[in-house]
Amino acid sequence: MNEQDALLDRLGELYSDSSKHSVYQSIPTFIQDSLNYRESINERWRGDSARWAYLHKYLDLNNRSILDIGANTGFFTLSLAHMYPESTCTAMEGNANHAEFIELVKAHYQMSNVRVLHRYLDFAGLDELGTYDTVLLFNVLHHAGVDFDEPLIPSRDDLYAYLVRYLTKLRNHCDQLLFQMGYNWGGNKQQPIVALANDSEKYIYTNRFLQEAGWSIAHMVATYGCDGMVPVYHQNLPDDVVNAANARDATTLRRRLDELLAPDLDTFSEFYRRPIFVCTRR
Repeated sequence: MNEQDALLDRLGELYSDSSKHSVYQSIPTFIQDSLNYRESINERWRGDSARWAYLHKYLDLNNRSILDIGANTGFFTLSLAHMYPESTCTAMEGNANHAEFIELVKAHYQMSNVRVLHRYLDFAGLDELGTYDTVLLFNVLHHAGVDFDEPLIPSRDDLYAYLVRYLTKLRNHCDQLLFQMGYNWGGNKQQPIVALANDSEKYIYTNRFLQEAGWSIAHMVATYGCDGMVPVYHQNLPDDVVNAANARDATTLRRRLDELLAPDLDTFSEFYRRPIFVCTRR
């Protein structure tokens, strides 16, 4: 077996390690193209391509220090580091196999702008966090109280206060936050944080705790349908919606969201019904 075949075998083993969040992320396009290595992800249900297209289209992440919390197998860390070689990209991942996956890719491509921190970022760990220009916090915090920080969140009703405390502390460590979460506590559909059908309320609920934590909203991002291999795309909502969010005007916000959200949103998967917020430190 040659060196590249050995690498591909090992990456495949690490990717599908049968842990809770294995077989989760897409493989970055540059790896697919150069190593002919792919993993099967049904992006009609869940995927990373739509969010990656949004980041590339709407945000300038060049020459930035970027932290990817809960990096999994590093789709965003590695894609950003490859696209923006002048940026430094740090993957924080507690799963040892997934952290090794990122390390192996980093070594193979000699990506000196990638750093891997093999740990989870619980509430106490925020005290030791460095400072970054941009933090990606995608689909992590609804697992708090189930997969980490269990003593701090004894029930679903305690999650909101934790989110405010966590994001208040995180605000001391970055200027920009890209945020998304799920709305079932711990991923359990029997423990909804916001009802699946109430898409506007997901924005209102999330905006409320982000504002209480001291963040300003730069962009609120909605999901719409499209043709092609990736079934959705993400688009910034109009400025008046963002202004209502920052003014904490829930009445206007709800009315405008009901007008603007995709009329067929109820046909999308739960994953694609999670709003994205781009925030700046206030």
